[in-house]
Amino acid sequence: MTATLTDGFYSAAFDFANPLSLENAKNYKEKGIKDAKISGTIAQVCQSKGCWFELKENTTTQNIDFGHKFLMTKDLAGKKVIAGGSFYNDTTSVEQQIHEALEDGKTMTMEQAKKKFTTHLINTGFQATGVKLVD
Repeated sequence: MTATLTDGFYSAAFDFANPLSLENAKNYKEKGIKDAKISGTIAQVCQSKGCWFELKENTTTQNIDFGHKFLMTKDLAGKKVIAGGSFYNDTTSVEQQIHEALEDGKTMTMEQAKKKFTTHLINTGFQATGVKLVD
């Protein structure tokens, strides 16, 4: 699978009008509403395959994954995007936390990661069905 950008979209095109800011999305997901369009700036992209990214707005961050249905290029940090998809509750295993720590470009050894990540992490994820590159 390769990262494909078509008409400014990664994967499926969607109506990207009126997205929620990441700050407002927090309230949206707390109300139990799942489907959403959220906007923000990409803080980092998976440097292994381009299979997830972290969206950021001010001090709020949201991890975005694609359910292994599409990939993005790895050089999009700093770009503004709108992601269309759904919120979900998730438990991140110790193994996945180690995997993400080792591939995010930081200088952490496997031994350091194993010492740092010892319990599962419960969080709210966002699975995108499409991502619109805004700039």
